[in-house]
Amino acid sequence: MDCKIQIKDSVYSKGMKEIAAIAIEDFLLSNKDNFLSDGYEDTNSSNIRNFLEKEFPEFEWTKNHSQSPFDIYSIDALVAIELKSVDVSINKKGGYSSKKSLVLNATVYPDVALVKDVVTKEMAKNIDKEILNSFMDVILVIVNKNQNKIVGYKVVDGSFWGINYDIFCGCRDLFSQANNELEIFMNYLEKKYSDNAFLKAYNSGQLKGIDFKIRKLISCKNPIGK
Repeated sequence: MDCKIQIKDSVYSKGMKEIAAIAIEDFLLSNKDNFLSDGYEDTNSSNIRNFLEKEFPEFEWTKNHSQSPFDIYSIDALVAIELKSVDVSINKKGGYSSKKSLVLNATVYPDVALVKDVVTKEMAKNIDKEILNSFMDVILVIVNKNQNKIVGYKVVDGSFWGINYDIFCGCRDLFSQANNELEIFMNYLEKKYSDNAFLKAYNSGQLKGIDFKIRKLISCKNPIGK
């Protein structure tokens, strides 16, 4: 099993980032044969939150909404955690295959983030602005699994891919910026691919009720085995 923590030193959490990473590694090792696949229920994140709460009761740990960019956070500890799992198969040699890419969906992950980037908009209404604008350290937990068994993992942060906070914000803003220029982009594509019937119909207004947008789908190198 690929077992490695590869994170930068904590900047804001006074060492809690490293302590949480070690605790999460202990959790993964203890639950290597019971790592569930239940989609939006996300029992694994709930179990990690419960584990951290038991290990560090002096901090409040919150399981975030399933569509939020970070799964677990503690404003008290100034740590945010995202869990990503990848399903792998058994190869011909009896070992496990390795997926080179990891789907991040809506964002890239930095090594630090503001509290307001981590909590939900509803939760932010009840938090002081000074706290919302304070930084947290970020951990990413990457798991390769086969059925309900962990066959590899790595604990990293955005520095693994060279992602800092400014790049995180730039990526988030880029999708809005690109969609603001979509008309120019679509006209350019029609000129380049003049035989594409969809482009012609969309640009001419022939398609009624069809809204074309650039969606947030991002993939990156899977750190496991690297």
